[in-house]
Amino acid sequence: MVGRTIKHYRILAKLGQGGMGVVYKAEDTTLDRTVALKFLPKAFHAVDDAEARFVQEAKAASALDHPNIGTVHEIGRTESGDLYIAMAFYAGETLEQKIANGPVPVETALDYAIQVARGLERAHEEGIIHRDIKPGNVIVTERGLAKIVDFGLAKVEDVTITRGSVSLGTVAYMSPEQATGGELDHRTDLWALGVVLYEMLAGRRPFVGPYEAAVLYAAANQDHDPVTMYRPEVNEIVSAVIDGLLTKDPERRYGSAADVVMALEAARVGIAEPGATVTRIVPRGETVSRMAPAAAPAAAPAASGGRKWLVPTVGVAVVVLAAVTWFVAGPGLGADSVSEEARQEARRMHDEALVQWENGRLSVAQARLERALQLDPGYSAAWATLSGVHIRLRDYLAASDAARQAVALDSTNAVAQYNLGFALQETGDPDAAARAYRAAIRSDQNQVLAYSALADVLIELGRPSEAVVVLDEGRRINPDTEYLFLLDKNRGKAELALGNPAGALGFLGTSLQAMPDWPETLALLAQAQFAIGDRGSADRTWTRYFEVETDAVRRAEMEAVRGRMQ
Repeated sequence: MVGRTIKHYRILAKLGQGGMGVVYKAEDTTLDRTVALKFLPKAFHAVDDAEARFVQEAKAASALDHPNIGTVHEIGRTESGDLYIAMAFYAGETLEQKIANGPVPVETALDYAIQVARGLERAHEEGIIHRDIKPGNVIVTERGLAKIVDFGLAKVEDVTITRGSVSLGTVAYMSPEQATGGELDHRTDLWALGVVLYEMLAGRRPFVGPYEAAVLYAAANQDHDPVTMYRPEVNEIVSAVIDGLLTKDPERRYGSAADVVMALEAARVGIAEPGATVTRIVPRGETVSRMAPAAAPAAAPAASGGRKWLVPTVGVAVVVLAAVTWFVAGPGLGADSVSEEARQEARRMHDEALVQWENGRLSVAQARLERALQLDPGYSAAWATLSGVHIRLRDYLAASDAARQAVALDSTNAVAQYNLGFALQETGDPDAAARAYRAAIRSDQNQVLAYSALADVLIELGRPSEAVVVLDEGRRINPDTEYLFLLDKNRGKAELALGNPAGALGFLGTSLQAMPDWPETLALLAQAQFAIGDRGSADRTWTRYFEVETDAVRRAEMEAVRGRMQ
């Protein structure tokens, strides 16, 4: 093949060969660029569904637009009938090659794992499960950007392609449910990511055996050695993340790739905070008093869309923190057996947690809060703050548990009710979230964020007219709040949902005057401008949006929205 020209691709060199194709480095003579050209082996043409799987890879990958996913340019067929996929060529090394050189530095391994998790988050949002995450399918470019490649085994939504009775995937990275032929969802990719992270750190895989069946048995039935056995410098927070990823029961594993990203980010914070306390992961069904650590898996279902903009991460930090301080000086609500000395120490721990939160040290803040609750289990404010920490870490099951505990101790705790609504909405229960937001408003009419959040969920439920009533009420009761920009932003969002883009412009413009660089407001404004036919303004607003949006996943989502508007 080397030296031949296929269509407009000149074959330069063979890069490798896998179970689903042979890959060559090639020159695209039309666009003058280097590509990776993957051909389906001739022997596979006679295999049932082989071509379908090959085409599936192209369709799966081409549907994704994300910095951590390899780009697919086209799918085609040669004159002799051979199928090929033209993909972007990335100069660099696979993780497999990097691991072959020895264990990867801890911070570098976490960086690669975070990037892979972000790519998986994007794929899972589109209903695409990779099913073959392994070091050889992650390329690290010369600039350190991790790219997931080879979606040849991808499952899209409910369409599964199999090879006879054989489970697809690489044995060493198969989840227990994949190895046993069980039903698969996005969490099988999270298991594989756990194996990859373990291998990067330990220099070996967590489950080994003399033959494939032994490896599969170990993965399904045996506990892995702690990664610290092979890499003592790995701290307990990182170890807890790996344990969460390698939980055999998928219901107890992380709920989504987004949760994994936040847990790994918390683990990176923990590296800089060696004194941070890490407790064990809480299985489902245990009492809320035994809370999960910052790196524990959330058992919430993965979001395939849902609320992306209700309160962006920085908004959660500022808003929940400010709200929680209303309760700091209040009395603890707990058993009479708690001494006054313990109560005061719990409040001091709570104050320290708020400081750590402000500095972005979520794992340390969580450790302080858990200590406060050991001292005074009836301290409603600490439970409410802890729920906010879990929200920041996207551990929504733990967040809802902590919020419910806070409400049980103090039924007027508006912060806890708001946080409960937030967690419920993120886990796909908008009706229950709306009830929690309404409870927060009843407890405290000054809880402006609850008005904004309730309106957002009503829009999500297809009830924008009700959202308008809620937003107007929030503005009437809180005319001087610093969060008017959120009410105006959501009012513009409601007007768009009502088919009134011209009316949306005024509210969105007012919101931007107060908060000029709020990404969602800019995205909504661009859509409203386009809807009224002002494409020039829409293009300028989109440009501004992409200048201020730092979240790669949101950028990709909005790039898709903008593309559909063209």
